[in-house]
Amino acid sequence: MPQLPKDSFMISDEIKFYFDLWFAVVATTCLASMSIVLNVINMAVFVKQGLKERVYFTLFCLSLVDLLGATSLVAVGEGLNAAIWPDGISAERLTYIFIFGWFRNMFSDLATALTVFLSIERCICVTWPFYFQSTSSFVARRPKIIIVTILTFVVLNYIPIFICIRFVSFQNEANNSTVFVLMYSDAYFTLQTFNDIVFGIILSAVCLVCVFICAVVMYRGLRLSGEIRESSYNNIKDRVNGMSRRDREIVRMILVLSILYMMSSLPQILHCWTRAIIPDLAAGETMKLNRVIGELVIFMSATFGAFSFFIYFRFNKKFKLTLHQIILCQMAQSL
Repeated sequence: MPQLPKDSFMISDEIKFYFDLWFAVVATTCLASMSIVLNVINMAVFVKQGLKERVYFTLFCLSLVDLLGATSLVAVGEGLNAAIWPDGISAERLTYIFIFGWFRNMFSDLATALTVFLSIERCICVTWPFYFQSTSSFVARRPKIIIVTILTFVVLNYIPIFICIRFVSFQNEANNSTVFVLMYSDAYFTLQTFNDIVFGIILSAVCLVCVFICAVVMYRGLRLSGEIRESSYNNIKDRVNGMSRRDREIVRMILVLSILYMMSSLPQILHCWTRAIIPDLAAGETMKLNRVIGELVIFMSATFGAFSFFIYFRFNKKFKLTLHQIILCQMAQSL
């Protein structure tokens, strides 16, 4: 295994303090708070549009997962708020960060799984549009079963980790208060290693490659659809190359969403692979560097849930119209 020299990439305490203050507390918390608000709006719009539609149901689930992930990220930021001060972190704060950090990881993996499903679904729609619309397509007929299966698989893999965690209370004689400290069994370290390897390294890389391939296929399908539409003399037809105008609009939206996912998740995957290749990165003097990189990775991952609203608003006319209807209804009720 490669090892870093002891004097490599040293970061002073002052630089680390201001970096924590900005990224861990201010920037990430503000971005996650914006993500909470915008994903609530997303969910309201998708409910108004109707959850019977498979795409809107999947996007509703994705917005819900992003909302929960942003909430856990805000909680982690509140815990990190105590980590930047010279007095250090109390036992409560360490527990606070630890628990919500695992929830954040779980919701991040759920968002990844849903994004992969959306990319594959739209990829099939582009490649075999007539088959996709037929009754023989299981993806088109049973999307809710697939989504529930995916979500169940991810959650079940995190349940053993939470089972291994327990809380022990101690009496603080200084201020006569009870302090809860996090304790975990020996099996926890094995489960953590399994989670890091399977989800953090293998599956995350596989999902990124899968989304990339689907994005390329969607882009080529849209290009081909556009060329056929431009060369056709009968432009009033609603269907070109087997895809309706609505399908092309949704494919374009999912394509941009996939690109945003790749941009936000790539730093986290690279960070996981770097820690696997260089174990000493998270120990000794380089531990500060590892924390700085980790905070940048968390900030980048928060952009996916925060900016998805703007993608829906820009590339989905029905989303924009439904949002306007909701706003007008709220204004009418307030008058």
